[in-house]
Amino acid sequence: MTVNGYPEIMKTFMAFAVKISLLFRIVGLALCLSLFFILPFFVQDGMALDLSNKKKALESDDTPWEITADSLSYNEREGTYHAQKNVVIKKTNQALYTQSAVFNTKTGIATVSGGVRIETDGDIITGKEGTFNLNTQTGEIIDGSLFMKANHYYLSGSQMQKTGESTYVIKDCTITTCDGENPDWTITGSEVRVAIEGYGTVKHSAFRIRDLPIVYVPYMIFPAKTKRQSGLLPPKLGYSTLNGAEVQIPFYWAISDQTDATFYQRYMSKRGYMQGAEFRYIESPNSKGILEFDILSDKEHPKNMSDGDALDISPYARTNQTRYWLRGRADQDLPIGVVARLDGDFVSDQDYLREFEEKLFGFEVRSNLQEESLRP
Repeated sequence: MTVNGYPEIMKTFMAFAVKISLLFRIVGLALCLSLFFILPFFVQDGMALDLSNKKKALESDDTPWEITADSLSYNEREGTYHAQKNVVIKKTNQALYTQSAVFNTKTGIATVSGGVRIETDGDIITGKEGTFNLNTQTGEIIDGSLFMKANHYYLSGSQMQKTGESTYVIKDCTITTCDGENPDWTITGSEVRVAIEGYGTVKHSAFRIRDLPIVYVPYMIFPAKTKRQSGLLPPKLGYSTLNGAEVQIPFYWAISDQTDATFYQRYMSKRGYMQGAEFRYIESPNSKGILEFDILSDKEHPKNMSDGDALDISPYARTNQTRYWLRGRADQDLPIGVVARLDGDFVSDQDYLREFEEKLFGFEVRSNLQEESLRP
């Protein structure tokens, strides 16, 4: 019996493996395309630096740069400042850290080495060494990386060039949103060209899971807007014994600076298609709200008391196959400093929240609506 059953088990396993492989490739393509159709690049252009005596400001445009270092000297004949060890260069909300800097006041060119770190409003650029022109706001970093706080993107390349006030070229580029040295997924390209508030291009791009290439696209064009954009969000994958394999593809709609909505299709191999929508608004820090709705025609038959429970959580029968969850929260400013609060939930059955409360996406995959509404 074991011998006769073995081929059948292998057939089942191989069929499952083929389906999983196909699923990963389809979702990989969707992820690769959606990322490059909505991926915003917030590349900072604060690559200017200036030098002076131990703590002295030199004028650069309207705002002065300030420098501190363990050792600082000035060559009057060449018109250059030399700063060594623990060099810190600051200007308003920008700061540059390095171990060696040379600034030519005649040409406006600064050269830094021994490691470079530039911080601007939470965004961080690091690299091995770099050269910058303060007058033209152009520069280059070798073995550079960029962390964009707004959307939690990591971008790195063997060479990062700032070719103009808002244009960049990145060689051997890698993009991901995962933390750590070994991200779960990456998108790589031989060359990325970006124009802020315009468009970017990627040559020889590939979507990878770990180090495994899943999808190759020879050439891509994507918008590089710094404001919220409507479009597809990155798909999400999941698996559980209760729901089976899961794929969720959200669509984000930036209605206005104060309102947005997200719609999604969530496929679960054991349960069917769940559809959902979310609407958010904000009028002020104390007047804001969110409304969410999910609905599913469950493939799993209604549960009788004698059936038991997949989660061993409820002994009661469930007779409905149409299952839903409507919930909302709102704060509203009222006169004389009073704030009214509303929190409501309406659910189809006693098991829904235990089975489907955890969603594959949430606020973290989209921009902060409150911060966006306060931007000029």
